[in-house]
Order: sequence, then C-alpha cells, then structure tokens
Amino acid sequence: MNRFLYSILVSVLSLYIQAYENVPSFVLLVTSYNNEKYVERNLRSLLYQRSSTPYKIIYVNDCSTDNTGKLVDEFVARHSLSPDFIEVLHNEKRVGAALENIYNVVHSRIADDEIVVSIDGDDMLAHKGVLQRLEKAYANPEIWMTFGRFVVIPSGEFWMQCSSYPPEVIYSRTFRQSPNVPSHLKTFKAGLFKKIKKEDLCGPDGSFFTKAGDMAFMFPMLEMCAPSSDVACNHSAFIEDTVLYMYNADTGLNDHYIGREEQIKLDLFIRSKKTYKPLNSL
Repeated sequence: MNRFLYSILVSVLSLYIQAYENVPSFVLLVTSYNNEKYVERNLRSLLYQRSSTPYKIIYVNDCSTDNTGKLVDEFVARHSLSPDFIEVLHNEKRVGAALENIYNVVHSRIADDEIVVSIDGDDMLAHKGVLQRLEKAYANPEIWMTFGRFVVIPSGEFWMQCSSYPPEVIYSRTFRQSPNVPSHLKTFKAGLFKKIKKEDLCGPDGSFFTKAGDMAFMFPMLEMCAPSSDVACNHSAFIEDTVLYMYNADTGLNDHYIGREEQIKLDLFIRSKKTYKPLNSL
C-alpha cells in the first residue's frame, strides 16, 4: 500500500474511532409494579432499538403481587436475552416509590457517563428509532439531559403541558414557577442525577416521594443544567420534532387517577424547594 492511501486509511479510521467514542451509552431503566397486562408490549418496545452502540435494559420488578415477575422472566427466556443485555431485579420487599428504585439503581449500577432512559413499566417507547434520536441530541457533548413530548394511549392525545422553556425561565432558573412540565421521555446522564441531594427527593416525612417523583428529580437537574452566565450554554434539550414515548392512561395505577389531591400537594411542596446552582461541568 502506498503512503498516500495509507494516510487516507489512517484518517478515516481515526474519524470512525472518534465518532464511535462520542456515541453515548444508554441504560433503559424500567420501574414496574403489577403490570402483568403490559409486560409484553413494554419490553417489545425496548427490543431491537436502532443504536450505534449496544445498550442495556435494567428492569425493576417492585415485588409485584400479580404475574409481572413471572412474565418478565418468561419473556427474557423466550427471546434468549443475555444478562449483559437485560438485568431483571426482583425486589423481595416492596419499595413502593418508583423514585426510590430509580435512585437505588442509578447510584449502585450505572456509571456517571452512562445515559439513563427512564421508563414506567406500563408505558412504551414510541418506535424503534428512539435511541437514534437521543444519540443525535447527545452528540452535542454539552447536553446532559433531555425531555420531550408524549402521546397518551389509548386516546392518542398529546400532553399539552410538555413544551420547551422560554429563555427567561432558563437563565433565571425559575423552572419551578413555570407551568411547563419536563416530562417523558426523561433521559439524563447518571452523574447529573447523582448530584441531587437525597433529602430533595423525599417528602416531609423523610421518605421518597411516591407521587410527583419525576418533578422531584427533573427540576434540580434542569437548574444544574442552566447557563452559569450570559455566555454559557444550556445543558438540557427539549426534543420536539418527534414523539418518543407512549404514556398509558388505560390503567388504574397512574397518579392522574389515584390520589390526585395528594399529587397536587406534593407538587407544590417540590416547587417550593430551594433552587440548585448551575454547574460548569459534570
């Protein structure tokens, strides 16, 4: 091989390696309780996602009293899924709060530079290109978290409160005072989540929020991602060009139908908490 062709080959390989190294590593984290009706479609939506690098699934069965655990194990066996691809955690004792399960897994099993994709056990990813779209967002190394829009099933309606924040909210870090809601699909670098104080994920009684838990961790991360100066960048991204998540309203377990009054009370409590300072780096 002549020197000219060799130099071209080396350059191409260098670019390929650099591009590969910049591709984020995703961990799809599912928290689930009594979701036997939805196990199949939930897990099917996670399989065969188009991704430039291997991704991993961690499924937390929070001591379900129905057949959720059995059906998850059968699904894994039927599809011959490797433990390196999907790790199923069966809680021997009910934790109760999805937020506590997320906290425990992120802190004990996920590296700081990995990106957590938070999924409820009765919901679904919208299509097979979800991770590809997230790769595009995280191709910018300055992005540490994303949120977006979702479709409610079975009605097919869009959740209208999901939208981008105006610049004045971002720069002033007044996310908690804004009517906008940072919601599904919620993704974030594990290292960012780990900077949230545990007490800010807990209610007045000192236990993890059982309702409005997503607000409890999304607000601090948005605040930490906000620009630290007029010339600094915002480290969060709102994905608005495509729907990435299907929210299941056809279940009696979601917060919009059970304990709505308590959810509103906790939401106000979370919004009253102290604002986090912006970070210059992770």
